[in-house]
Amino acid sequence: MNNYQESINTAKVYLESKNDSGKAILQTVINENLELIKHDESKFAAAYAIGRAAFYLGDDPLSEKYLTIAINANQDSASPVYLRGILFRFKGDKQRSIMDIKEACRRNGASFKYWNDLSLAYAINLDWNNAIKSMNNALKIDSSIPQAHYMLATYHMELKDNKQAIISFRKAQFIDPNLKNLNYNIGQLYQTNLQHDSALKYFKIAAKHDLNDWRAKIKVIQELNAINDSSEARINVEELYRMRSSKRILGLDTTSLFIREQFIVGDIKIYGIEYFKLTGDEKIKLAFNATDKNGNRKNCRIALSVNSGTDEISKELGTIGKNDTLYALDAYTLGRQELLGFFKNEPDYNIISKIARKEMPRICNE
Repeated sequence: MNNYQESINTAKVYLESKNDSGKAILQTVINENLELIKHDESKFAAAYAIGRAAFYLGDDPLSEKYLTIAINANQDSASPVYLRGILFRFKGDKQRSIMDIKEACRRNGASFKYWNDLSLAYAINLDWNNAIKSMNNALKIDSSIPQAHYMLATYHMELKDNKQAIISFRKAQFIDPNLKNLNYNIGQLYQTNLQHDSALKYFKIAAKHDLNDWRAKIKVIQELNAINDSSEARINVEELYRMRSSKRILGLDTTSLFIREQFIVGDIKIYGIEYFKLTGDEKIKLAFNATDKNGNRKNCRIALSVNSGTDEISKELGTIGKNDTLYALDAYTLGRQELLGFFKNEPDYNIISKIARKEMPRICNE
């Protein structure tokens, strides 16, 4: 290996710090090695230096050409075939990326990096079984990398193997309890398994770890409802509204709704959705939608909304006060609307939730 590899490493540091000096160094490496290789393209070190420098410069055709020369010049070296595999990945050529990184693993089976990236290549191709196999090979070499356990857990999640996913997440947590999104994903798995106490525990940790993590806050609300702690859920809903009104949390201020609750009644799963403001022509505040056991949306819902015309007429008739608002709760199925009741001012969420639990199985199975 020629000493140009050190120059390339230096150039990488410059590029990562947004210093354009790195480009000049890489171009010098290319030019000088093109002179070295001009009369003998079998020179492995020069070819690899050109291919690697061109890779970091973003010159894909030049990089591929000289990495291929280096691969053919030295059938044992894993470095150029690995780098060409990464190049193919960036170009979107999934199959050639897998082939090259797999060959790099054959040439050097003791590299954590190669097995880790082979796992990623399979994951990009949605080949979860081979992604798991490759990541396990990486972890046999070095089991101290929390991100590797984390990624392995996500692969198991893709295969709906929640038990193995939890095991891998817990291993990642043992190594680094502060790994981003770790506690949230563990909570998500427990929620999927309907283990609500455990789900709540991890969602609370996630929300406490990042006070701006509004998605974790929503999950805490869902799980508090799941264990029937409606008073604590209400406190967290109020906190969520305050977080949104601050307009300081990325994504939350532009989000119009959140899933306040999800529960199963019979063979349907029901999602209680709350809008931060009255929304749409119907001015919806709450909506309850349903899916079947396979996750397919059912054509039935219950909505709490304000009809401007009915609200104004009620005020004129004196049915409600001028400062009051009339809410209507309606059930909707295919081509049919059924009034379930009126409420003077916005009712407590739990009142509507109880009605939804009772009425949704009926209207969804009609």
